[in-house]
Amino acid sequence: MTIGYANMSAPPLSKIQVTVKPVGEHILVKLPCHCNSLYGKLTSMKSYSDRAAWLHGFVDEHRPELDAVVRPMGFIVAVNAKASDYSLFGSFPVVDDWKLALSLLGRMSGNIYIPRREISYSDSLFGCYAFPARFFQSVPKGEKP
Repeated sequence: MTIGYANMSAPPLSKIQVTVKPVGEHILVKLPCHCNSLYGKLTSMKSYSDRAAWLHGFVDEHRPELDAVVRPMGFIVAVNAKASDYSLFGSFPVVDDWKLALSLLGRMSGNIYIPRREISYSDSLFGCYAFPARFFQSVPKGEKP
């Protein structure tokens, strides 16, 4: 992630750029694009309310499967692994399990994972987030990009 800072005590002639690199092992979590029944359905709908209503029904239908997913029980600040920063995260495994991805991303508020939150629709579902691997009992198996 690159952040630009402008010197506020002088005219904006200088700029400092800071690159924050991830420390330790991380896992990348995103909804698999090949999951036609979930990702494809959500991206095909136009309105926010239609997406939210459909996801609510989908979660109710698959509640036993989603509740059985082993996931972290503490609050976690995840890093949004944007395409521009992908070189920083490219060596980490990508979780390809839709149940784990939906369980994590659906419980996020911004970049914060809230373990007791109900799964709900938000823009986090379409992002790719890097979670520190130490919060998982075992690093989920995934494919390297």
